Amino acid sequence: MAPYYEDDNNHPHEMPEADSFKNYDNYSNAEVLLPQDGEHLQATRVLKRSLDSVGNSKGTININPLLDTRIYNVIFPDGAVRQYSTNSIAKSMYIQVDEDGNTITLLDSIIDHRSDKSTIRIADSNNKTKFTTKG
Repeated sequence: MAPYYEDDNNHPHEMPEADSFKNYDNYSNAEVLLPQDGEHLQATRVLKRSLDSVGNSKGTININPLLDTRIYNVIFPDGAVRQYSTNSIAKSMYIQVDEDGNTITLLDSIIDHRSDKSTIRIADSNNKTKFTTKG
């Protein structure tokens, strides 16, 4: 009996051969931070390959990443869809993960901050450790 898998509706399907995955696209549905119109980085999701007016995929895949010319449609949080090259997406992915594959998030700025009367200010601390029960 051939190996099989079950889809979301628990229907069995025959497992495809490994060769049928040669067109597997490792960028589709990826989440990556990208700039929109040269602005700050925003969390985006890669939708799919961009198509030309005839319906063919734009660009060609190459085993050498520098020669890969594929173009992808990327959706931003505001719903805008922009086109980005494979190299732009890969560069952003590479920058945002460490050697173990963990996502790295950088803080750009603090937008809002509040304090109350119980907050210990740096000027009042006199370089001594003050212990509190808050926080």
